[in-house]
Amino acid sequence: MKTFFVWSCLLLGINGTAGAAPGDEIYTRPGTLVPADGTRLNLYCMGNGSPAVVFDSGWEDWAPVWTIVQPEVAKWTRACSYDRAGAGFSDPGPLPRTSVRIADELRSALHNGGIKGPYILVGHAFGGDNVRTFAARHPGEVAGLVLVEADVTSSPEERRGQARLIASLRECRDAIAAGKPLPALPGRPARTCAQQFFRGLPEAMWSPELNAKLLELAQTKLAMYDAYGSPRGSPHSSHSVTVSGSSGSSMVVTTSTNGTSATIAAKRSGRRFATAPMSSPPALPPRATRRPGAV
Repeated sequence: MKTFFVWSCLLLGINGTAGAAPGDEIYTRPGTLVPADGTRLNLYCMGNGSPAVVFDSGWEDWAPVWTIVQPEVAKWTRACSYDRAGAGFSDPGPLPRTSVRIADELRSALHNGGIKGPYILVGHAFGGDNVRTFAARHPGEVAGLVLVEADVTSSPEERRGQARLIASLRECRDAIAAGKPLPALPGRPARTCAQQFFRGLPEAMWSPELNAKLLELAQTKLAMYDAYGSPRGSPHSSHSVTVSGSSGSSMVVTTSTNGTSATIAAKRSGRRFATAPMSSPPALPPRATRRPGAV
């Protein structure tokens, strides 16, 4: 039933009321820096229980994207979010930043950090590629998957848009490195390229302290631009994934081709014991600007 409660918390986050997320100051500083395959990943873990729920964020996001959802899940089990290598407070990692590398680093960090499996893996957008890859490579360590607007195969138009975005990131990185004025983002209000992360900084539902720290990182951390400007993707990006654990349980997750609807079903010994369908959800902004836990 725990996967059902994860879905409930995600839906509460998506549909929740605006306002500063209580306790978001923990994301203004590193949590625990854990060795992981030649780098160190920054983990935020809270709560107790098993299986642990591990959150992976979308592209251009990192751990603070889970400020509303993670504390709710932590009321009934262990909940961990993290910054991928190069992002947030994590150290840089080897390039290119593929989903295989990301999944293996996450597994290494969880093991070295004493976070025992099997895990319920939650992936938002690009994070969905990473958790599917984790499940494909280490199925015995996965109790379930929750895919939140997870990425699917991109169309040629989307790939062209991604190429333009990566070019913009590299332009921003070069300006920071050279100490030059940062390029402006199109539209209003006037913002620089360092404010493009998450849904755009500052984020109204976060505290001034958290917004200030995130903007500081975005204005100074070159490794973050290197990571996000690196080639992306995974060979495991199907629309349906089945994960079988050592206990004989399985989790089946299906998502629609446009990512706007999802059904998750948990089965044990052929008996269906938890189902959380989601159809016709609230309209969300484009993938590059949306995040879970936000209105």
